[in-house]
Amino acid sequence: MKKLIVLLYLLSIVFACSEDHSEKKLIDPSYTPNGKFEIGTLDSTSFSNNYFGFSFSIPGDNWYILNTEAYNEAIENGKRISVSKGTSEKELDITIKNLYNLITFEKPNTDTTKISYQTIAFVAESFDHMKGIKNVSEYFEMTDKYLKANFASALPKCRATNIENKTVNNKIFLVQDIEFTDINNTKYYQKTYSAKFDNYLFNILVLYQNDMQLKENEKLLENITWK
Repeated sequence: MKKLIVLLYLLSIVFACSEDHSEKKLIDPSYTPNGKFEIGTLDSTSFSNNYFGFSFSIPGDNWYILNTEAYNEAIENGKRISVSKGTSEKELDITIKNLYNLITFEKPNTDTTKISYQTIAFVAESFDHMKGIKNVSEYFEMTDKYLKANFASALPKCRATNIENKTVNNKIFLVQDIEFTDINNTKYYQKTYSAKFDNYLFNILVLYQNDMQLKENEKLLENITWK
């Protein structure tokens, strides 16, 4: 269950969905990081990352932290699917090398017979492998071509439906709404909050299946404190 959840959201990061929103006047957020890049620190009550300048209180109510083994297995599964669709394995290896799961929280479905898509993930990606890409908008435009060519018809499907600016506790992000259809023909949704911090793209991924889950996830984002 967890493997499928993580696989699909990681595909959206390694090859993020997007559309052409050039007609909209949007802020492409860019911030100055603190010190050297780091994954972050986890204690009994919170996760913090000095480079991106935030801390996040660990949610209760049956949320759990994705472990490294499950993350790595999901990455390998995503790699196999992408290679089967014609992506260069060498290019994938470069992308994966520059992708960092800072921390991911998931909440299982109370109905154990169904897959749960309720996740909050903090992910970073280095711009080192993205030649000519200078900001979040250009990143979305670049990767859009890949998904339209490879994930538009056969399951899993992925399409972007909207992009806008939103704030998380007074910090501006470029936010993209994405709709997924998984291999079981189940629909779920993701809001990707993105901003540039020097040489890194910082993403907050909010996955959900219905409005109630979205409200719960967005309420948890209020637990983020910026330094």
